[in-house]
Amino acid sequence: MDITCRKCGELWEAAYLRHEVAWYTCWHGRTVQRWSTGVWHHRKHNHWDSATQCQDPRPRLEIEPADNNQVPSEVARVGEQGWYRLVVDGLGCPFCYRRPEHQREVRPDARGAPEELDPATEGQFGHLLL
Repeated sequence: MDITCRKCGELWEAAYLRHEVAWYTCWHGRTVQRWSTGVWHHRKHNHWDSATQCQDPRPRLEIEPADNNQVPSEVARVGEQGWYRLVVDGLGCPFCYRRPEHQREVRPDARGAPEELDPATEGQFGHLLL
């Protein structure tokens, strides 16, 4: 775990907050990914599947809601990186957002939380925040 929520102390993986809590769906209702060519393809579900091209020109961004079943406007406004930004900025996390019963006083570590994590090394610094 490499990010700690400053509102409740919940530990998070940056990779999870960046890549797993938001996704795009096409008009077929399937998850799609934009390839480096700019073309949308249906996400493969196993290694023998082929990623078929999707003709939907504007897939919808889906964002996982917080535990209170709401997607905060701050998260929706940022988009794919919304939950990651909210946690890094110290405004809450999917566990505690707008749920005061989950929030507690979290004393900041003397080293402080990392402002930005390099995507190439995310997940490798969890031992520094313990």
